[in-house]
Amino acid sequence: MNVLIVEDEQMEAVLLKTLCESGGWSVRVAQDAIQGVMFAGRDPQPDVVLLDLHLPAGNGRKVLERLKASARTSRIPVIVVSGSVGGDAALEKELLQMGVSGMVGKPVNPYRLLPMMQQVVAEAGGGGE
Repeated sequence: MNVLIVEDEQMEAVLLKTLCESGGWSVRVAQDAIQGVMFAGRDPQPDVVLLDLHLPAGNGRKVLERLKASARTSRIPVIVVSGSVGGDAALEKELLQMGVSGMVGKPVNPYRLLPMMQQVVAEAGGGGE
């Protein structure tokens, strides 16, 4: 499985990358909104995107809008990984309406994130190398 992590905080990106690689997945990290959109459209395309909401050069909502608006990237499942979720019902409702496949708060619980990643990729029919 190919994973795109869109995260500007170095320690958080390393944690997520290590977690995904321990599951045998290939990982690409984007450090801002512009890179996130660019990397999602490149081959090999990600099977899932882990997206922070607070990013330089834009924000996670804009990245999500662009990914869902593009025919090339609209079917890629996006899991929001942010300290902003997990207590803000209005934000979570908005993100679901925008097309996110899941949400995980920070600090990340790997026992919640990894199964969620596998589930959304399976539901999307992805997971190939």
